Formats: sequence, C-alpha cells, structure tokens
Amino acid sequence: MNDSFSLNESSCIYLSNALNEVLNGFSVDYESLLGTSRENVLHLFQKLRSMCDQKALLSQPISPEEATLLWKCSNLCLEEFDDGEFETRLGEVPEVARKLNNALPHL
Repeated sequence: MNDSFSLNESSCIYLSNALNEVLNGFSVDYESLLGTSRENVLHLFQKLRSMCDQKALLSQPISPEEATLLWKCSNLCLEEFDDGEFETRLGEVPEVARKLNNALPHL
C-alpha cells in the first residue's frame, strides 16, 4: 500500500460530509465501530474541511490510517441512510459513494 492517498475535490466534499454525519447525524459508538475516539474523527473532519476549503488536496495527502477511518465512516453512512436520505444528507448518490469506498485504501 502507498504511504499516502490524495483526494479530488468532489471526494473531499463527500467524505467531509460523511464525517460530519458520523459526528453529528446519528449515534455512534466510536471505539467499537471505528476503533478510534470521537476526537480523532473530529480532527480528521477539520483537516478534510480545511483541505476542501483551501483546495489543498494534493499538498496534504491522507495517510493509510486516515483513509481507513474515512472508509469506515463512509460505510457507516451507507448503512445508516436509505438511498434518498443518503443523497440529501451527504450530497452524493450511494452508487458513487460505493465506488469511492472501493477505491479508498483501507487496512
């Protein structure tokens, strides 16, 4: 696996929306479902939002551990929301999200 992973703008926006939903949209047991704390998810959300806002997608690559956390959060959202609600809340259709998940490196 590569040491880092870069995102395009639409992927960055979708994944930051997924992190926001995990943080604020529904109840999550962070340790058991994600293997990390809420604070770590919040830190990654803030990093991703900054990257999206500054269009700094290539200058701040995503580590393999961060990519794994993004993959887990995206999967949680795919499980939590039906197709119509998913697109409304996350700004992406589930089919595109699934393709992105397949492309995300995860440990």
